[in-house]
Amino acid sequence: MVLEGIGAGEHTERSFILDLALALAEDRRRDIVRKTKNGLETARKQGKVGGRRPVVDDPAG
Repeated sequence: MVLEGIGAGEHTERSFILDLALALAEDRRRDIVRKTKNGLETARKQGKVGGRRPVVDDPAG
């Protein structure tokens, strides 16, 4: 398979299609990271804190 050959370093030149796919994937990833950071910042401004709630140990139990 061509992708296996590229991964193994057998091909010194990548195809335009592969370069385009890599660029689109990187752009999409950057977009997701940006939206996530913006969402977390907005939630913090509204007083919301993400993550798991702290565990409360009941000394009577």
